[in-house]
Amino acid sequence: MEVYRNGSVLYRASRTACKGCPHRGTLCKAKRPSIVRKAKTELMDWVERYLVTERARDSIKKRASWAETVFAEMKVVHGLNRATLRGRDKVQIQVLLAMAVHNIKQLVESVKRRPQSAGSQCFLHSFTTRFMSTIRFTTEFGVLAFEF
Repeated sequence: MEVYRNGSVLYRASRTACKGCPHRGTLCKAKRPSIVRKAKTELMDWVERYLVTERARDSIKKRASWAETVFAEMKVVHGLNRATLRGRDKVQIQVLLAMAVHNIKQLVESVKRRPQSAGSQCFLHSFTTRFMSTIRFTTEFGVLAFEF
């Protein structure tokens, strides 16, 4: 038995272990039979059993439509349909900034939904009006603007 770094375990049988097996030579054609048991097999088995349930299918459908909405907004509103910068690192920065803007928008919307006093309502309105119009990020690669 060998244990790999990723947690997988390799079981090796002796050559004589398969002598009486009716499947000898069909399942394992190696001279020395071996089986690799992947790491976290129990977890993967549980996930496979869960994914065939009705609850999992409903959850996957809801999540897919929600995620598609977020990505569509990022493409249309935040300009991710086409990269404005070149190079993998620069594009990754652009995507991460767009994701940050989306998260800030979600935070502002959740704060706006809470019941507020009159004074804090005025402050929140003026803050969100100024903040939500345009955000500019100055990076070493140039200026990125994200409109809300």
